[in-house]
Amino acid sequence: VNQPVERAYRLSNALSPDLQAYRMTVLPSLLDKVYANVKAGYDSFMLYEFGKGHDKSLKLVDGLPVEPQYLDLVYVSTKPQPGAAFYVGRGVVDYLASRLKLDLVVESVDTGDDSIVLGPFHAKRRAVVSTADGQKVGYIGEVKPSVRKAFKLPEYTAVLSLDFEALSQVYVATGSVYQPLSRYPSVYRDVSLKTNLEVSASEIEASVKNAIKVTSLDGVKVNYEITSVFKPTEGETKNTTLHFTITPYEGTLKGEQVNSLMDSVTDLV
Repeated sequence: VNQPVERAYRLSNALSPDLQAYRMTVLPSLLDKVYANVKAGYDSFMLYEFGKGHDKSLKLVDGLPVEPQYLDLVYVSTKPQPGAAFYVGRGVVDYLASRLKLDLVVESVDTGDDSIVLGPFHAKRRAVVSTADGQKVGYIGEVKPSVRKAFKLPEYTAVLSLDFEALSQVYVATGSVYQPLSRYPSVYRDVSLKTNLEVSASEIEASVKNAIKVTSLDGVKVNYEITSVFKPTEGETKNTTLHFTITPYEGTLKGEQVNSLMDSVTDLV
């Protein structure tokens, strides 16, 4: 998994050479279980685990190793799927953010980031997940070709690793409280935005979030997710499609209200 073995704790009485090192993160354990499930006939599935990792490079606390808590996930499909596997991991992050009422940002990984978690991740198909104020809570992406070959993974493989403790702390800090389901029907809209190729998904998201804050109606909640990105073989533009869910809490929305809201969002973006 391209993790530096010198950072792993070792057992002095291991049952076999393959079991002499503590795992540094949870993801390798999941990757190791993929091929057995594929061989058993499962062509599309997701594995996840809440677990601990051990990294010798981390400082000791009271003379004992730190045990980071992870929520790791791997999704695979042996059949062709629309879009890149990366967006499956992105979809999981968006779902968690929506359910936990968190404002999470997905952006490119800093070249100086040497996190042990990134070992199996494809260098050009990975992203860091952070809070709006810059606190890092995890990574999403696809695996390196060498890792995919070593574990006999399908080409369509997405991976996700979240720092569970950091995510929990962020959630507690929000003071989130239960919000009942709306009594009124939600309205759904799809919008395609045409931008230059150099405009990143995170920049589009930042503009959309700002536009929603500026234009959102009282008693109306607006959620969205990026569903596809189309880049033609020629040209300097791309199309990013977003799916909006508009939920009223004070009364049924009228068509002109929805249209006015969406027009304002697209104009500001």
